[in-house]
Amino acid sequence: MSWTSPSSSISGYRLQVTSETDEQSRDISLPYTSTQTSITDLSPDIDYTVSINSYYGSEESIPIFGQLTKCSVSAIADLVFLVDGSWSVGRENFKHIRSFIGAMADAFEIGSDKTRVGIVQYSSDSRTEFSLTRYNRRGDLQNAINTLPYKGGNTMTGNAIEYLLNNIFTEAAGARKAFPKVAMIITDGKSQDPVEEYARRLRNIGVEIFVLGIKGADEDELKEIGSTPHSKHVYNVPNFDMIQDVQKRIIMEVCSGVDDQLSSLVSGEEMVEPASNLQVTEIASKSMRVTWDLSLGDVTGYKLTLIPMLPGMKRQELYISGTQSSINVRDLSPETEYEITLYALKGLVPSEPVMAMEKTQPIKVSTECSLGVDVQADVVLLVDGSYSIGLQNFAKVRAFLEVLVNSFDVGPNMVQLSLVQYSRDPHTEFALNTHHDINAVVKAVRTFPYRGGSTNTGKAMTYVRERIFMSNRGARSNVPRVMVLITDGKSSDSFKDAATRLRNADVEIFAVGVKDAVRHELEAIANHPSTSHVFEVEDFDAFQRISKELTQSICLRIEQELLNIKKRSLLPPQNLEFSEVTSRSFRTSWTAAAARALSYLVRFRKAEDITGDYVSLSVAGDTTTAVLPHLFPLTTYEVHVFAQYEKGDSFPLTGEETTLEEQGTVRDLEVTEETTDSFRVSWQAAPGSVIRYHLTYVPLSGAGEMLQTMTSGPETTIVLQELFPITTYRVSVSAEYSTGVGQEKQVDGTTKEVRGSPRDLRVFDETISTMRLSWHAAPGNVRQYRITYKPADGGDLQETTVRGDTTEALLENLQPITEYELFVTASYASGSSDPLLGTGTTLEELGSPKDLVTSDVTDTSFAVAWTAAPGNVRQYRLRWKSMFSDETGEKTVGGATTNTVLEGLTPETLYQVSVYAAYGHGEGEPLVGEETTDVSAAGKAIVVSEETEKSMKVAWQPAPGNVVNYRVTYKPQQGGRQLAAKVPGGSTTTTVLRRLTHLTTYDITVVPVYRQGEGRAREGQGTTLTPYKGPRNLQTSEPSKTSFRVTWDHAPGDVRGYKVTFHPSGDDIDLGELQVGPYDNTVVLEELRAGTKYSVSVFGMFDGGESMPLAGEEKTTLSDAPDPPPYYSKEVRCKTKAQADIVVLVDGSWSIGRLNFKTIRAFIARMVGVFDVGPERIQIGLAQYSGDPKTEWHLNTHKNRDSLLEAIANLPYKGGNTMTGLALNYILQNNFKENVGMRDKARKIGVLVTDGKSQDDIIVNSQKLRDDGIELYAIGVKNADENELKSIASDPDDIHMYNVADFSFLLDIVERLTDNLCNSVKGSGDAPESATDLVTSEVTHHSFRATWNGPSTAPEKFRVEYVDVSGRTQQVFVDGTQNTVVLQRLNPLTQYHVSVYSVIGEESSEPLRGLRVRDVTHSTMWLYWDAAPGPVNKYLLTYQPMDGEAKEQCSNNPYVVPAPKNLRFSAITQTSFKVHWEHGAPDAILNNDETTRLLENLEPDTPYDVSVTAIYPDESESEDLLGTERTLAPDPPSNLVVFDETTTSMNARWSPAGGRVQNYKITYIPTAGGRSQTGYY
Repeated sequence: MSWTSPSSSISGYRLQVTSETDEQSRDISLPYTSTQTSITDLSPDIDYTVSINSYYGSEESIPIFGQLTKCSVSAIADLVFLVDGSWSVGRENFKHIRSFIGAMADAFEIGSDKTRVGIVQYSSDSRTEFSLTRYNRRGDLQNAINTLPYKGGNTMTGNAIEYLLNNIFTEAAGARKAFPKVAMIITDGKSQDPVEEYARRLRNIGVEIFVLGIKGADEDELKEIGSTPHSKHVYNVPNFDMIQDVQKRIIMEVCSGVDDQLSSLVSGEEMVEPASNLQVTEIASKSMRVTWDLSLGDVTGYKLTLIPMLPGMKRQELYISGTQSSINVRDLSPETEYEITLYALKGLVPSEPVMAMEKTQPIKVSTECSLGVDVQADVVLLVDGSYSIGLQNFAKVRAFLEVLVNSFDVGPNMVQLSLVQYSRDPHTEFALNTHHDINAVVKAVRTFPYRGGSTNTGKAMTYVRERIFMSNRGARSNVPRVMVLITDGKSSDSFKDAATRLRNADVEIFAVGVKDAVRHELEAIANHPSTSHVFEVEDFDAFQRISKELTQSICLRIEQELLNIKKRSLLPPQNLEFSEVTSRSFRTSWTAAAARALSYLVRFRKAEDITGDYVSLSVAGDTTTAVLPHLFPLTTYEVHVFAQYEKGDSFPLTGEETTLEEQGTVRDLEVTEETTDSFRVSWQAAPGSVIRYHLTYVPLSGAGEMLQTMTSGPETTIVLQELFPITTYRVSVSAEYSTGVGQEKQVDGTTKEVRGSPRDLRVFDETISTMRLSWHAAPGNVRQYRITYKPADGGDLQETTVRGDTTEALLENLQPITEYELFVTASYASGSSDPLLGTGTTLEELGSPKDLVTSDVTDTSFAVAWTAAPGNVRQYRLRWKSMFSDETGEKTVGGATTNTVLEGLTPETLYQVSVYAAYGHGEGEPLVGEETTDVSAAGKAIVVSEETEKSMKVAWQPAPGNVVNYRVTYKPQQGGRQLAAKVPGGSTTTTVLRRLTHLTTYDITVVPVYRQGEGRAREGQGTTLTPYKGPRNLQTSEPSKTSFRVTWDHAPGDVRGYKVTFHPSGDDIDLGELQVGPYDNTVVLEELRAGTKYSVSVFGMFDGGESMPLAGEEKTTLSDAPDPPPYYSKEVRCKTKAQADIVVLVDGSWSIGRLNFKTIRAFIARMVGVFDVGPERIQIGLAQYSGDPKTEWHLNTHKNRDSLLEAIANLPYKGGNTMTGLALNYILQNNFKENVGMRDKARKIGVLVTDGKSQDDIIVNSQKLRDDGIELYAIGVKNADENELKSIASDPDDIHMYNVADFSFLLDIVERLTDNLCNSVKGSGDAPESATDLVTSEVTHHSFRATWNGPSTAPEKFRVEYVDVSGRTQQVFVDGTQNTVVLQRLNPLTQYHVSVYSVIGEESSEPLRGLRVRDVTHSTMWLYWDAAPGPVNKYLLTYQPMDGEAKEQCSNNPYVVPAPKNLRFSAITQTSFKVHWEHGAPDAILNNDETTRLLENLEPDTPYDVSVTAIYPDESESEDLLGTERTLAPDPPSNLVVFDETTTSMNARWSPAGGRVQNYKITYIPTAGGRSQTGYY
């Protein structure tokens, strides 16, 4: 045992060891230096209590207590602890586990030939802490347990049990073949892997498993692991500190389990393989069939137990042969759940059980005796007809009898009924064979007369026996016989003998008493028990209350009697005999039944235990003998043998036999409490009724005579006294029985020798590290003296030994100036004496300081500290010298000082430092160490230059001294493999790092290497360039109070998108970031601070990374321009009765910006403001999209134009990327739906407004809309892709597609767009038909005539509009039957545009104009007119700009002038590029063989618009073939070099960039982080 010393001073310890037996308590005293001791010579199987207290002088502390539990001496096993070391246990709780393991291990005798202990700790994996063969001494084992480390991890119990199987319980690991095996598993949580299969396999190899669950352990899982019975093997406590509560019980059960295993092993028993697949079938109310798969092992039989779960019910125990795998278990209790357990047996050794639970069926009792076709009975109704009943009540008796007889299935082969009425004399109303169906019986019951008279019940019962139950009156043999007596009073004659004779004739009697009937008479007449055979009612009206219960009782007795009759027909075995009687078993034999039985059931129990459970044996039908096992000695047993047939069991063959008295030898014989002249002999009781024990003992040496003694009674211990010292005796013990003395058992015991302690310790010849001891010899045969010693102030205990004939020793290797406590102990063959105590002190020495430590290193100093030298140090002298030069230095400090600072040193220099301790008579040996001063601030810097994508140049200042080489290491900051390079020493202080990763920042370290070690490191960072080309030509525009636009030219290569970052210049807060698609090259930055300059960077995003940023700046304004007033038009310009559903799809992406979105709002308001909005006219919905679409309002949201315009004015700006394809599909799926207002007969129109190229596919989704009958308009702004717009818009493009260069131009297309939208709303069938062939004539100074051809259907009227060049419009109306009008009061020499409209109601046709203009571009327009009548040669067109000269052109070409095609560019430089095209037609006259041209003298890095026009011989020109190309940017500057650095400045130079440079922009930022700064030069 061990303990912790108290903090206060003490003189020593006192221990007391007591037990619950008569054994004398022991008192032990120990010195104050002790913290552990061993308590030996304890008795096995006895619990001891140990108390310990400290004392100081006469004062004592409060004692603390502990318990010791010891197994028997014979308890030898391989004991393995499997310890849960998972995180859930915790280090603090792990000490409770150590304590538990130590207590259990201490209960066994430890040794290589005794109990061996191993420990495995597990969590996520398993680890052998020590194997079974590691420790053979108790002290070593306990030390290992006390220092058991805590592992930590997850709870993988199943894996750990498998580890025991494969690595611990094997012969290779030290497990012994024929020894008990125990696994003690300790866990605090549910396993994270399965355990049942591994635990079963461990049990199958013979390991008995005990399991202790703590805190979070799962009870069901613990039972899956532990051996059975679980009550002895499975334990669970809620907390670690409660392990102590179950510790004693667990240790006792483990000890008992080891003893049981030893008994089995000694008897040659081995593990038995269990049966499997236990199943329960054919479940009835009193029986069930149990089946199983036979054991795979060599078994002799099976034991089956059925234990009812209800108290008071009978349990069954059956033994079955080894070849039988099924049995039908009978005589069970109805509606009862049973625990069914099956053991495979090899001899008397059971296997692990297999178990099941099953419940019997309830009994089905019918109120009618129609239980089946085989139900037969003869029932007699004996009815009292005396005067006391009366005629009125007798009618009630008839009614009761009618209910009763209706319960029976009447017939000659079923139930037969007879009715007898009695008073003074009995009278047969009808016999058993009178009526053969229920109707006849009921009729007879209803009509039999009331006779009257006295009440002679005894005479009536004799009459029934002699005159009714006769074969000539219908009575049958082997049929249940029942009589029901109904009476209302006391019998007038003697009745008991008549009732007895009737019952003895196998008639079951039921008695019903009415009113004045006497209870004890009824009980004397009826069968037992009276509870089911006697019924009473207070009057004749209460018959109904008992009718059901009476009927059930009669039916049940009929059923039971039928079974008895059937059983009497099943022949039982004969001639029961007993033989081979022992104290624990006997054989029973019988003669087989005359009929062939399927099997025999042998049931037996103690004859005196008439309420006890039977034990059963199932024997095959061809076997007529069985041995009854597991009996008690000198006990009489009753035995029943049943023959079992298909129809049931026979009546039993019964007998009794008594077992013999049991005799045997004692067990666990041992010798303890040895002294010089005595020892105690103890044993476990011999079996049977022992009177006393006889002992003989004799010295093995033969030097003495044999002595004898005996116990006074059956006690199992005795002390043998007056023995010789140091003598071994052979002790024999035998039990005395009433029939004689049993066999003896022997053990050897040895007395102890005489022992004593040495005396008079003397210390002399002390030096600084040695001292010599001497003493007077101890008495007796001393084998050796053991000298132990340790410093008095605390320290490790040391030991040395000398021979027993020596009384002197030299102690060496001691500490100087130290007092030692000395202990001299005499060692004998039988043990050790008490120690002889003393002290001694060594002399002083010249010592040295220790543990030199340097710290606080700078470039000119460092601190030195050390651990003080031993003894009285006067001062310390420090000396240092440079390892690179002749520099030296020296200083001294006081003896109490252990640190100082060395100053004035040379930077980056290795110094050797020596520290000497100075004493009064000299100095000790020096303590030597080294330190290198730090690098100066300038020397630490690393300069990185000439960065490329895969390399950079590194430079540094040279280190002092003889540098062998420089080791350069570099590693990516974000993680990766560290690389190294070696640069020769001397004057080389640069290197180029190659094969680097692009756009990666590297941490770089340069370390000078000397022959004697390494110098101070230089550190820095460098970043490689990116391989990806960034965007170009960053421009900012449209600044407002909270936003501005950023635009750039696309980056070359396969760019995947752009990242835009921005923040206030010189400020790292409010950082912003946007990402846009690869087709976007503009974005509006929103929600900025007013009046603030912002830095903007644009990165090209590629699959492998990103480009270097393109940077710029812009400043927000202090205020915004006032918002334009909201659009409001009083007039509905598009007047129509047509219905249309229009959905506007608005691009709300980042590239638009909030200011431009205001323009979009105004544009939408003007676009939809021309319509009459309402449920019966035009409905307009709106969705906004960017990355994801969102419905702002549905078609049926706004019921009038004012509500709609207000919603447009408040339309929010969304922001995001341009996903037009997704948005088109969205309005098809969500907006053009009837549930949100779409009307079936209304025209469906979609209007898209976007400012950029879509980042997803638009072809499929726009086609789906058109296929669904939706007319699409596409309006593009600024960066919109015209081909994409054409793909979206419906045909023709000139009506449905619009594209403007900027948001400010949107309002210029409103009128044309709304006209086309209005026409789409009206449709081709709604507007009146137009007139044709407009001609002007009769021109004067002030008038001319306009003439036209009317449409096929005459309109109500014609409206003629004419407009002069100033834009002034006039109109006149002409009746629909007319086709000409003279326009008067015109201005002379003025051109007028004339339009003619057909008008019906409020609807007007398309205008008929003399000349129509279409497809206007920046340099062309198309003219259309109606053909002039007659053969026209050609048309002459005159046109002139408003402020230019007039031109003429002839038109006689009936076809379109072909344009060139396939424009391409090549040979692009900074100032030129080539243009290539293909002919549109072969007759171009301008250098018709030329299809390429070199354009020169261009500006670098500038986009150019290129147009190619074909000119034909008739001087007609084709449309322009258009394209754009940019010249290359000038080469950037290169070869950047930084030089002449100071503490606050540095110079930079570079090779100039290509071309004409206006200035250079230089940006610089600290590599360790900080503010970026920019300059222009």
